[in-house]
Amino acid sequence: MAYVLENEFYVTEFSLYEVVSARSQMQPALVDGVSGADCRWCSPEILIRNGACRAVRTGHLVDGVTTPGICYSFQPPPDASDRQHICIPIMQSGSVGNVLQIITAEGSSALHSQMLPFINVYLREAAPVLETKRLMETLREANLRDPMTGLSNRRFLEEYVDTLLASIQRHKAHLAILMLDLDYFKMVNDNYGHDAGDSVLKALAKTLRQTVRGSDLVIRYGGEEFLIILQETDAEQGTLVAEKIRAEVEKLKVPLANGTALQKTISIGVADFPEDSPTFWQAVKFADVALYRAKDDGRNRVVRFAPEMWDDKQAY
Repeated sequence: MAYVLENEFYVTEFSLYEVVSARSQMQPALVDGVSGADCRWCSPEILIRNGACRAVRTGHLVDGVTTPGICYSFQPPPDASDRQHICIPIMQSGSVGNVLQIITAEGSSALHSQMLPFINVYLREAAPVLETKRLMETLREANLRDPMTGLSNRRFLEEYVDTLLASIQRHKAHLAILMLDLDYFKMVNDNYGHDAGDSVLKALAKTLRQTVRGSDLVIRYGGEEFLIILQETDAEQGTLVAEKIRAEVEKLKVPLANGTALQKTISIGVADFPEDSPTFWQAVKFADVALYRAKDDGRNRVVRFAPEMWDDKQAY
């Protein structure tokens, strides 16, 4: 959120910095609600180590108008070297949750006399609302993420799919849909225990994330079954990525608590949206059909969906 206010007294710009975690000095900050956005007035260091922000570190208002140079992180661009700043921490649950930064032209005495008292009152009243919204967003994120692997879950896909399809249809692009299932996973739990099974799933999730692009979706679909959506990728390219994943999983060694290591294989079915079906969820079903053909054909393989695999003509 950025606002510019102008009158005969002053020129002021507001930026809201959300501190992801004031307790962890290694957490990134959000600028105007955007993670990784450019920091316009301060050292970029505060975006990766928010403790470099004096307002975050002290929990007190930082007044660069009455005390110029008080914060070494304030670094205005050369064409605005006369600007001054006031940074106001917004306290949430006993720590700094956000920082409101006010940038003003040098000598703007009206800021202190007219605006600052009202801003402080407003922020005190707004703090509980911001905290409630933050907690609700945290709860919502928890409901959309698998707690063990850290991957998005099926509920996330159900909420996001309309946005995803709108983008794909606008660009007239394809989605390669990969349905993946670990081979003989039940034997891991039966022979080594559920802790070993959890270790295998965590290692697999990490491998999947590292093998695809950041823009692709990796979803824990249920149990040992995973869904990967490769954006702007057709079935031919998706099959190559699936084969790369299969090879990486086959090489993966998962250490266990008893000092041994497990190696597993994976079967993958590939479908193309909208080539195989103009309906997204039916394309997902087709990827699942191809997955089970891979299982029937001996596992540890990639199978591309073909129409003859689908003998149920009813729309999914």
